Amino acid sequence: YATSTAVLNWGVPAGTSAIYLSFDKRSNGVGVNPYPASQKERIIRDIKDGVWYFHLTKEQTIGTRETVSYRIAVDTVNPTFTGISESPRTDHSVPNVGIMITASDTGSGIDHYEFILDEGKPSLWTDDGSHTRVLSGVTVGTHALVVVAVDRAGNRASEHLSFTVDNLPTPALTVLNTAFIEGD
Repeated sequence: YATSTAVLNWGVPAGTSAIYLSFDKRSNGVGVNPYPASQKERIIRDIKDGVWYFHLTKEQTIGTRETVSYRIAVDTVNPTFTGISESPRTDHSVPNVGIMITASDTGSGIDHYEFILDEGKPSLWTDDGSHTRVLSGVTVGTHALVVVAVDRAGNRASEHLSFTVDNLPTPALTVLNTAFIEGD
């Protein structure tokens, strides 16, 4: 989650005499702080980034206890770009342009990227490990590209890049044989 506040609510089955709640880093914890059986919601604020667990233990009037735990992963930090560049090209008239991206997110990891070329509609891309997205069929001219890295919590960071696709070179025609015969 990209927020540091959790609103947790639950139902209380008939025959529940008490509930016990706790919030910690242990995945197999139990509720330890007593609350009345009528308690059905808890708001926890200022949760630090990381993985936490909310534990709810219900005590039945017959004396049995049952614990359920809920995992809460908090990531409030935007991804970080460490590099964005155009892949080297030997021919700038080729309309396929590779974009090399290096981004990271220590909290939840990069989920996907959004590419916005010349203020158009975003196209989604998930890195296959190559860290390079090839934009195909780019028209001739100078282009503005916005790349947005989106982590699994929904946090976003963007970088801008300009690149150019040149016109094809003017073809040169060379006459190799100047002796033409009528009908050639």
